[in-house]
Amino acid sequence: MSNGITIECDDVRPQYDAVTPTLELSLRLSSRDRSIEVLPFQYAFYFAPPSLNVRHYLGRGTAGEKVLSVSRGGSAHFRSSLELGYQKLAFIEKAMKSTPESDVCFELQIDVDYWEDKGSTETNDLRKHGSESAHIRNLSVARSHWTKWLAHWGKDVRTITISGLLAKQLDELIPEWGALDYDDLIGTMTKRFREAPFKIENQFLCTLPTKRTLQRKLVDILADTTGIEEVLITGWIDGVLLPELRRLLEGGIRVRIITRFSQEKGVRDAIHRLSESNAAIRENKMVHARMIIVGDKHVIVSSADLKTDSLSENREAGIYTTDPTIIGAARSLFEEIWNESISSRTEPT
Repeated sequence: MSNGITIECDDVRPQYDAVTPTLELSLRLSSRDRSIEVLPFQYAFYFAPPSLNVRHYLGRGTAGEKVLSVSRGGSAHFRSSLELGYQKLAFIEKAMKSTPESDVCFELQIDVDYWEDKGSTETNDLRKHGSESAHIRNLSVARSHWTKWLAHWGKDVRTITISGLLAKQLDELIPEWGALDYDDLIGTMTKRFREAPFKIENQFLCTLPTKRTLQRKLVDILADTTGIEEVLITGWIDGVLLPELRRLLEGGIRVRIITRFSQEKGVRDAIHRLSESNAAIRENKMVHARMIIVGDKHVIVSSADLKTDSLSENREAGIYTTDPTIIGAARSLFEEIWNESISSRTEPT
């Protein structure tokens, strides 16, 4: 930096008490020939592999928490915490494998604002504002130290591979939650759910002449379509919930059904109409499970088919839950049966 102002990085070390991988920087600003007051300043942090003529942006941090005075010929120390997160940590680790003998090198790009003390005792208006930029290169961390840090940060970490629909859903949630990346998203969600734990709803349902909680709950969950992409059904089905299912299909929500062949006219008509509305239907003569799974939000497992007699006359019983573990298990069962099933016969009668 010019004007007799210099800034150096005295130390880079891990912040072991942080929730995610975080570096703690110790910065020192000196002024050779003037007294100044230095405001907290920002810096950009880069990973700069020594064998490659490139640098990779890792994030931006702020050094200092208040204005510090630096006397002529003196210096002031600024500390800063920079959260790397596991995603950037993994990137650095992968890049380091291509240079197995080198240390880990970083760079800092710093912008500093300061006020110069002009010596006036009557007013502060005579102070002169200044700004400087600095570029600290070859900020090196010994490879042995870095390996030790990785071992610490990785001791409670389990790598989880996400792909397909889950990856797409997480990508959509990042801007919704105002997160920077996956690490930030998961951290934010964890904090929020710790403060307000997710409530799992369970309910016993039945069909009796005086009580039809099973039918009412089915109608309710088929109406709760926010964020739903697919509805999965097993068992026989007639026209009792046909309007609700066709409304879902018209709204772009996929409906997949696993059923058994039936000569019953109401069942065959319903299957044909749903097929015309682009429901995906397969037959499996061994399926006896009765389930309806609405996205990742609801599941009902019961003795009842989605038929008029099951929902209004027969004595039926079942369980409703929003437990994500049970919903996931039900979806897995559905997919396993779906993959062994055959396309349905949907000829009109």
